[in-house]
Amino acid sequence: MTIEGETYTIRSLEKFHLESIVKIYNTHVYTSFSAFSEEEFQVSDFQKMIDDNLPCYVVIDKTLSVIGFGLTYPYRKEKTFSKSVKFTYFLTAESTGKGIGSALYNVMEKQCLALGIENILVNISSENFGSINFHKNKGFTECGRFKNVGVKFKKHFDMVWMIKILVSPNT
Repeated sequence: MTIEGETYTIRSLEKFHLESIVKIYNTHVYTSFSAFSEEEFQVSDFQKMIDDNLPCYVVIDKTLSVIGFGLTYPYRKEKTFSKSVKFTYFLTAESTGKGIGSALYNVMEKQCLALGIENILVNISSENFGSINFHKNKGFTECGRFKNVGVKFKKHFDMVWMIKILVSPNT
């Protein structure tokens, strides 16, 4: 699948994109609370997250550079949770605030609906105010909070869980 924007293209993630998404993610490791880790990820870390049956995308700019990515992966491995997924997405700092993240999210959600996914879950650092607000604007609600479970940059933070119910189980 390929979606064209004015300054970018959203297309299905392929294995050769993994090096680029690792670079984007690792930038967030050292600069923000959006990545929980304080240690760099490797290509193998992302290979474990990718599920060939779920939507995973990259965002490519007009110079053909990867400027973002979005991954959908199982919430849990048990079949009883097969209708619920987790999302994670990251953009380069220069790409935020331009509607690219919303476009990426919208593509991922549309694909999840087509696959019969009923719930999307995200977990966010309480220090990542931009992501919390982004998800609220996309229709997510907070469904859980683990107080002071993380420490990054010598600062404690909460793990905020948010959910978007795509399909009511009673329909």
